[in-house]
Parts: sequence; structure tokens; C-alpha cells
Amino acid sequence: MSDDDARTREELLAELAHLRKQLAAPKRPTAGDSEELRLILDAIQPLVAYVDASETYCLVNRSYEAWFERPRGAIVGKRLREVLGEAAYANVRPHVRAVLAGDRVTYAAELNDPHGTRHVEASYTPHLVDGEVRGFVSLVLDVTDAHKDREHLRFLAQASRTLGASLDLGATLQAVTRLAVPQLGAWCSIYLLGADDQTIDLVAVSHVDPARAELIKELHRRYPPQRRGEQGLAQILRDGKTRLVPHVDPSANRSVFRDDTHHALITSLGATSWILVPLAIHGNLFGAISLGLTDPARSYEPADVATIEELARRASAALDNARLFAVADKERARAEEANKAKDLFLSTLSHELRTPLTAILGWTRLLRTPNLPDDRRERGLETIERNARAQVAIIEDILDISRIVTGKLRLELRLVELVPLTLATLDTVRPTADARGLRLHAALAPDAGSVRGDPERLQQVVWNLLTNAVKFTPRGGAVDITLTTDATTAELRVRDTGQGIDPAFLPRVFDRFSQSDASTTRAHGGLGLGLAIVRHIVELHGGTVDATSDGPGRGACFCVRLPLAPQGPPQRQDAATSSTSPAPLTPPPDLTGLHVLIVDDDNDTRELVVGALESCHATVTAVATADEALAHIRRSPPHVLVSDIAMPGEDGYSLIRKVRALLPAQGGRIPTIALTAHARVEDRTRALVAGFDRHVAKPIEPTELLITLANLCGRLPYA
Repeated sequence: MSDDDARTREELLAELAHLRKQLAAPKRPTAGDSEELRLILDAIQPLVAYVDASETYCLVNRSYEAWFERPRGAIVGKRLREVLGEAAYANVRPHVRAVLAGDRVTYAAELNDPHGTRHVEASYTPHLVDGEVRGFVSLVLDVTDAHKDREHLRFLAQASRTLGASLDLGATLQAVTRLAVPQLGAWCSIYLLGADDQTIDLVAVSHVDPARAELIKELHRRYPPQRRGEQGLAQILRDGKTRLVPHVDPSANRSVFRDDTHHALITSLGATSWILVPLAIHGNLFGAISLGLTDPARSYEPADVATIEELARRASAALDNARLFAVADKERARAEEANKAKDLFLSTLSHELRTPLTAILGWTRLLRTPNLPDDRRERGLETIERNARAQVAIIEDILDISRIVTGKLRLELRLVELVPLTLATLDTVRPTADARGLRLHAALAPDAGSVRGDPERLQQVVWNLLTNAVKFTPRGGAVDITLTTDATTAELRVRDTGQGIDPAFLPRVFDRFSQSDASTTRAHGGLGLGLAIVRHIVELHGGTVDATSDGPGRGACFCVRLPLAPQGPPQRQDAATSSTSPAPLTPPPDLTGLHVLIVDDDNDTRELVVGALESCHATVTAVATADEALAHIRRSPPHVLVSDIAMPGEDGYSLIRKVRALLPAQGGRIPTIALTAHARVEDRTRALVAGFDRHVAKPIEPTELLITLANLCGRLPYA
């Protein structure tokens, strides 16, 4: 009870004390006094009555009449039992006996009548005359609203504790419905907008009768709410306003039901009152709470609406917290997975780089062995070259993935005939297939036509798919490649009889760093990058690629679909063969009289470049630092400067800026070539912008370096 209620009660008790004195006086009150007393009693809100010792009503005020919905004449002169009824009289009889015995009585009670449950606080004061009880004054306060407020506050406090107990989204949703039933209704269901923002999903439901909860689920399955509907959930998710139906009339608004079954299912819920409250965070509507009553004696009132709306507000905050936690947890799991993938990738990368290094270093030591037979020496050189190229391929794949991630993979588009490109790629793979005892068969439509694309990248796609098929097909198996076209699309299929793909891994087969077997006992190497590169290149060409397999041990099929170029005279391009060694220059360029300055902090690289240039009769000076190079240029400007980029102390970018700042007579305009292990497109661009004339990526191909240098100086041996 509030402070205001307490003050009102004290004031009433004072008035009643005055009344008791008047009643105890030997003379009866005057007409004026009775009228004044009547006005006072009728003006106050609490129920006031005077009952004599025979339990007969002698006086009641207007509030008493209103409570019992009877006129004063139908109460005064009646016995308590007649007015209250047997059930209520049985509850108050002990208190009446106590007051008639001379005790002052106060008590709180819960009363049930046709209007529902009411909560009262009563006070009985005995009327004593010469020590004899003549009757008592009854003061009754209706505290039903205050009781509801306290219960609602208690409920909301419990709701906050329950909602804050878990950050699991599903548990939080179910907790909301269990909180509301039966405190706020016979059932409670929660609806959320679907991920597509077009569907409305039933995500949690509770009912005092579990069978009815299943009925609500069945109702939702058979008649899902329509996002674009005009009423109910659809409407509340548009305007965010609470909908209250104090008294449900199942026969009204038949138009809202989709058919007779829909009407029958809803009617079978037995709802007598219904409310729908929106769920929103920061003004964004994302769902609703639906509650219903099935007791005809109860209906939702404004106080209930306020409580349910407050519950919805707290539930919205709890659901948002749970959602944010779920997102954070998913991101954490994704980060952990990415971290594991990174560790696995680095471990695999280390293995893939160390394996060819073992062969390179081992054969290098053997080549130093005196009296090594010529055939073994030749075999050793071939092994070193093959493993070095394997390392280059690994690095190129990593660089391609870097370009893909940063969106910097570029295509040089032209018309490309698919049949010659595919045949050229087959020729590079066939020796490996023959060595493994595999049958390599091609069925290529001769009129397959052309696509508009980058020939080197398209060949990379075909080469990756073929080498993948060869790698995973055991000896004696077969790899078939077919090329067909329709009016708009070319379709290239690579099918093998190899180990196949596990259905669980199939959706991730084109993901970066994904491998069906990443264990240390795996039978096949690789970084898991080839198929990711294939997918990206194909998609850049406007095509698609997919993989199918009947399961482990039953082979796999990869299908690439590319849009055909418009009809016209084809521009045939020779397909590059990236997997073979560049042919030696015949004849090599004659660099006699050409003075070349080499700058590289790595001694082995300097010796390699010096050897290649001197084999073409160039005069070569090699230094290890930018300072030495700049000093040499100032003393005796060379014809060409070949400089590494990444060097300790001062890098190649700083060196070229200082060289270009020199006067032409001092060597400020000499031709320059940048050597760098940074082989991305942006690295090449940066070198050219800095002032270099050419860019050659490491590992250095001597032939490529000689061609670049001879072209730069006009020394190519052929026109």
C-alpha cells in the first residue's frame, strides 16, 4: 500500500472514531449531524458499514453499494450472511466474532465474485458502550490494483533475472514463454522475422496444456503467417503497435480465416481474450509475442497491456543480447577455425617447401662429389630444376590467392580457341599421366568455338583440373576430358576414376586451404589452393565450376561452363605452357662491350646473374649495397643497372630515386631492371613508378633476364 493510501486510511480512522463517539453519545444525532455524516461517508472511496451486535447492517456508504451492486435499501436491515453470501461469510465470520468480542481486527483477504478475484484490506473497530459491544464499524479498502501492480513488478523482476541467466538464443526464447504462462496467459508464443525478412517463424511456444502447444505449432505449419498480410502479425510488424482483443468472438470476422479448417483450429484454442505485442530493438521490428486467455472470467486490461509491453521490451533486449552473443560466438568460432586453418596451412606449406628443398640440397651436395657418373650428374640437375620449379609453382599459387583476396587478379582478355588451348595443356600433363600408368583420353568438339578470356589463366584452370585428376587417380586408372558446346556455353568436363570425394567434403572442395585429408599420413601433397584458384578464374570469366562424386573410391567429375564469345573470325592464340622450362635462346644475345652493374645483397643471386651475363660476353660489376652501387655509378656510370629491391640498410627504391636525381652525364638516365621476390602486380607497378624500366621476379630465370636486358638495350639477336 502506498504512503497516500496509508494517510487516507488514518484520516478515515479518525473520522470513524468521531462517528463512534457520536454513536456512543446518549442522545441521537441531529438531522444536521446525520446529513453531514452521510455526505462524508459517501464522499470517500473505501467501503464503510456499521453492523450491530446481531450482525445486521445499520449503515453503508455509496462505495459499499457500488461494490455489491445493490441499493442501500437492499443492504441496510439485512444480515451479513444474506449480503455477503455463504462463501464470503465463512471467510469473514472469525473476524466478526473477534470484533464482537471487543477486539480490533485488521486482515487482508482475496475474494472471488462474478467480476473476478479481488484483493481487500479490512479493519473492524468495535462500538463499545459502558463496556458492552453494541456493534462494529467495517472499513474495507479495495487494493486489487495495488496488488496487481506489486505482482506485476515482482513478475518483471523475476523475468529480468530469468532472461539474464542465459545468452543462448533458443533458451532465452523459451524462457520468455515459460515466464508468461500461466502468469499472463494460458499460452504464449513468439514469432520472429525469418532471415529473408519475408517469412514469419514460430520460434517458441508454451501452453498450460502441452497438447494445445502442439496445436499452435500445427496451426503455424499449416497456415504460416503471411508477411504481406493485412492483419495480425503482418500488421504489427509494419506499424509496431500493440493489438488487444479484450473479448474474442470466434464467429466475428470470418474473412480473416483462410478456410473452414483454419477457423476450426483457431476456435479450438478456446481464446477468450488475446493480445499481440511487438518486439523491437532501436526501433527495428523483428518479431512479436502473442498471449491468450481461455478463462471467460478474465480479460486483458490496460494494466496487463503495460506489463506485457514491458516484458516485450525486456525480452527484446535479452534476445538482442543473445543474438549479439551468438554472432560473437560464431565469429570467435570462425576465428578459431581460421587460426587452425592458418596453422595447418603453415605446417603444410613448410612440408611442401621443405620436400623439394631436401632434393635440391641433397643433389647439390652429391654434385660436389668427385667422380660422380655423368648420368647421375644429369639426373641430379634435372631433379634440382624440377623441384625448384615445384617451389615456384607453390609461390605462384600463394600469390594468386593473395591477388584473389585483395581483388587484384587481372585478366588480359582476347578471343581464345578452347580446343588448341586444351590440347596444349594435355601435352604438358601427358608425360606425368604416362609415368603413372594412366589412360588420358580427350573428346573435344572440333567446332567448340572461342571464348573471350585470358589464355594463360584459362590454361591454368585446365592444367589445375587435369593435374588434380592425375594426382588422385591410382595406377591403371583413367582421366577423360570432354569439351562440348551449345548455342551460348562451352562445357569442359574432367572426369577421373580416382579416389573420389567424400559427400561431407564436397561443399568445401573449392574453399581456400581445404583438403579432404590434411593429416601427416596423407597420400598426396599440395596446399589446397588449386581448386580455389580455378573457381575464381572461372567466375572472373563469367562462368561456373562445380564438382560431383559418387563418394570415396568412385572417382570425381569437375565441370567448367564458360560463355561463348559472339560469332566472328577467331583470333587463334598459342597457349602458354607454364609448366615447362623456357627454351634456351638460340642464338644467345651478344652483350660484348655492355657494362652491367649488379646490386644484390645475396651472394648466390649475384653469382647467378654475373654468370648468365658473362656467358653473353658482358662486362659485369657486382656489389652488395646501395651505397656501393651509387659510388660506382658516380665514378663510372654503367650501361645498365640491375638492382635488387629488398636490401638491408637501403632498398632498391631509395637507390633508384638517388640515381634518377643524378645528371644524365653522371648516369641519371641509365636503363634499369628491378629484381625482386615481391612478384605481385602492385609490386611491379611500384617498381616502375619508382623509376625502374623493367621488373623481373625472383626466382630468376636466366633466359628471361637475358631477354629483358637485351631488349632494353637493343641487343636482341633477331629482328
